[in-house]
Amino acid sequence: MKLISRARNFAERVIWLSTVTSSSWSALSFWLSASRNPNHVGRGAYLGTPMSFRSVDAMAIKEVLVDREYAFALDRLAGVASPVVLDVGAHIGLFALWLLKAIPDARVQSIEADPQTYAVLSGNIADARTDGAQWKALHAAAWGTDGGVIRFSSAGPSMSHRVSSEGDVLVEGITLKRLLDGLVGETGIVDLLKVDIEGSEEAFLCATPALLKRVRNLVVELHPYLCDTGRVEKVLRDCYGTVEEVHGRASSKPLLMCY
Repeated sequence: MKLISRARNFAERVIWLSTVTSSSWSALSFWLSASRNPNHVGRGAYLGTPMSFRSVDAMAIKEVLVDREYAFALDRLAGVASPVVLDVGAHIGLFALWLLKAIPDARVQSIEADPQTYAVLSGNIADARTDGAQWKALHAAAWGTDGGVIRFSSAGPSMSHRVSSEGDVLVEGITLKRLLDGLVGETGIVDLLKVDIEGSEEAFLCATPALLKRVRNLVVELHPYLCDTGRVEKVLRDCYGTVEEVHGRASSKPLLMCY
């Protein structure tokens, strides 16, 4: 039974990955190569735009591009001309790629701390910009203070890499204020801020809550065992009229839509 279950799981992975590869055969070839080399980089395309990915990124592909877990956010941008989007914890850029296909005239700034993941992100941005996307990235860790060196752990699946005192990577910390000022100026407004930073959301969002007045809509994934999510929720409810949890996701971690 265990062998049958593993075979079924593998077949399912081939099927959904084939949505971003040229065929089921290409998806199968990727998984076989990745089984021999975990660092193998595959190539595919999302709605015509080329993209690179690793086996450790595969679940994110399913959640963001196949299951479209962020589709609810499009309602908040309906009718907004050239929305400005800040993608904090960008991973390899799947959220931004999905958003730019839904809203081609959006302007996106992505932030990613992990150096290897940032390298894949940069390649995906280059491919998208060839198609005319307004998309840039910064290599930094979202944090409550600017400029300091932050320890970042690259252990485990790529989606769980995070700021940690035991981290093996050193990266510069960057605040929400610095990101907002750099993207829209000292008084500008961001139409959507997406935050998925594995527990650093408390340090990042609670450092200066007044800055959230410059963010029309916020989507944040909370990580209950990595920070004080109760404090984060209080700050959000003090700043926004509506704070809703998004249900029906594969992940058990709370995802909040604030506006």
